[in-house]
Amino acid sequence: MANTKRLTSGLSDEVRATLTIIGANIRLARKRRKLSVATLAERVFVSSPTIQKLERGDPTVSLGVLVTTLWILRLDGELKRLAAPELDAVGLQEEIRRLGPKRRRARDDLDF
Repeated sequence: MANTKRLTSGLSDEVRATLTIIGANIRLARKRRKLSVATLAERVFVSSPTIQKLERGDPTVSLGVLVTTLWILRLDGELKRLAAPELDAVGLQEEIRRLGPKRRRARDDLDF
């Protein structure tokens, strides 16, 4: 099993803040739906402490738990667009750069 501390120690403050916001949003969505932690955990097929960790933004909670929770709460609508190739501006620019016109070296042996 991987060392959890080692896996999470390299996370940037920005990533940690994003996880905290996502967790808080999930908690608010659960409360708006009048679901207890135990009820949501039962529907996601995980333990209550796992849902609590998710709501705190704990980075060790699996992607599967996150996506399933969002699906249960009907908040999964935009998930398929995450990392969509057509929205990857950096990747598209790199691809254009690689596929663009190739620079050719002037050949010294072109004596006419």
